[in-house]
Amino acid sequence: MSGPGPAGRAGDDHPDRGWSRGPLHLLHTVANRWWTGSADPALDLARALRDRGHRVRFACIRGDALEARATAAMLRPVDGLSLERTARPWILIHDVRALRRLARDDRIQVVHAHLTHDHWLATVALRGLSCRLVRTVHHRRPVALQRRGQRRQPLRRPQL
Repeated sequence: MSGPGPAGRAGDDHPDRGWSRGPLHLLHTVANRWWTGSADPALDLARALRDRGHRVRFACIRGDALEARATAAMLRPVDGLSLERTARPWILIHDVRALRRLARDDRIQVVHAHLTHDHWLATVALRGLSCRLVRTVHHRRPVALQRRGQRRQPLRRPQL
């Protein structure tokens, strides 16, 4: 018999999915370096989840205000991820591989992406892993695109 799992869907509590009743292993990603828009709520949420006993990792672009505030909040950003928004494929490939390795090696159960770029990276990196992907949209504009009266989503739907 299978009841609602962590996502609230019947049958989603399969033991191979890596879920437990204990603390969650979470990674928050914010492809940003500045203290604007998504940075404040992302850091607040990560801090609140950590304070509730979950194991929280935090990833952002290094070298500016967001890194300083995350470090001050005792959420030192993870090493090895640039999260830079770039068209240079070698950087994107490096980040996809590094994010996949981090999720697998740290047994991350949920990656919470706060911006489009880190959502895209996580979508590619987590393919085939049991890790769940959550995306928060930190603005009031509609996410779906309109084209000739049809609605379509720009990215794959998050799993939670």
